[in-house]
Amino acid sequence: GAVIGNVTSTLPIGLRASRSNVPTTSSPAGVPSRTNAVPGCGTSGPPASPCLGAPVEPAPAVPLARQAWLLAKNDLRQELRDLELVLTAAFFTLVVLVMFALAFAALPAADQTLAVPGMLWLAVAFVGALTLTRIFDREREADTLRAVLTWPVDRVAIYFSKLGVTLLVITGCGALLMPALGLLFPAAEVFWQRPLDAAALLVLGCLAYAAVGAL
Repeated sequence: GAVIGNVTSTLPIGLRASRSNVPTTSSPAGVPSRTNAVPGCGTSGPPASPCLGAPVEPAPAVPLARQAWLLAKNDLRQELRDLELVLTAAFFTLVVLVMFALAFAALPAADQTLAVPGMLWLAVAFVGALTLTRIFDREREADTLRAVLTWPVDRVAIYFSKLGVTLLVITGCGALLMPALGLLFPAAEVFWQRPLDAAALLVLGCLAYAAVGAL
C-alpha cells in the first residue's frame, strides 16, 4: 500500500486514478473466506466498509485534452517557480538581436529586405533548439522522464503538453524579436505596419517548428 501511494502521489492532480482492490483466491475448505470477514460484505444491504475482493468500478477516463493541459500546467508551474527556461531564451534572443544589429546595420535597404526574414527565422530556430533541449533535459536530469512514461496518461498527451510549453516560449521570444527588428532595420517596418499578418506568420511558423521538434 505504501509503494502504491508513493507512485500515485507523483501524478499531477486530476490524473490520479483510484486504486483497485486486488482480488483474492478462493479459500480452502473449512477456512473462512476473507471476503466475508468484513461486516456487511456479501449481504443484501449496503456494506459497512469496502469488502476485500469486491468489484470496484474503474475510474472514469480523463479526456486527452485535459491530460495534456494538466501535464503542461505542471511544467508551467515549475517554470514559473525558477524561470530558468524563460530567462535563458530571453537572454539568447537579446544576444541574437545585438549580433544582427552589429552585422547588418550597414546594409543597404534593398539588402535588408532580403536579410530580415532570415534574421527572424534564424533567431526562432536557435531559440527553439535551446527551448526543446532544456525542456527535455529537465526531465532527464531529475530522472522523472521514466516516471512520466509510467503514468496512466496517453503518450499523445505528453507530446501535446511539451508542444504547448515550447510554443509558448518560442512565440513569446518571437513577439519580442519582431518589434525589435522593426526598430533596428527600416526594411522590417512592415512588422509594425501589418501587425496581424506578422503575428499570424509568427504563430504558424513557431507552431510548425515546435510540432516537429517536440516529436
